[in-house]
Amino acid sequence: LLQDTLEQAVAQRHLVRIPMTIAIFDLDNFKKINDLHGHDLGDQVLQRIAHIFTDRCRKVDRIFRMGGEEFLIFFYNTDSSDAINLAEELRIKIQEMDSIPGIRITTSAGLATLQENENWRAWVKRCDENQYQAKLLGRNRIVV
Repeated sequence: LLQDTLEQAVAQRHLVRIPMTIAIFDLDNFKKINDLHGHDLGDQVLQRIAHIFTDRCRKVDRIFRMGGEEFLIFFYNTDSSDAINLAEELRIKIQEMDSIPGIRITTSAGLATLQENENWRAWVKRCDENQYQAKLLGRNRIVV
């Protein structure tokens, strides 16, 4: 479903020039939550974050869990400046989430707006590299 969504976005972008942006969110130090508090609590945290995403994103956007504690959000008809604002809002909502007493949940995200003549694999790779940079720069941030 993820690949199909991104392939359709690439095809549509070439036809109608609508901006498409993806964001990859990865929870910071999530393994520590599972190790210290158990996988049941870790699953509850993931569910709460999924609700934050679904409550804020539009029906035309798509949210995918890529595995573990990583999510990809496809923002339809969204340029990079609007996507930055949305991603920052989501990052703050996650940070302010009160799920485990004494532990602040944070997330690092990478964003990438589809470029001319880019295929979906290159698009995701660029986004993933930005997310990795967000981790290297100290976590709890967004890199475009």
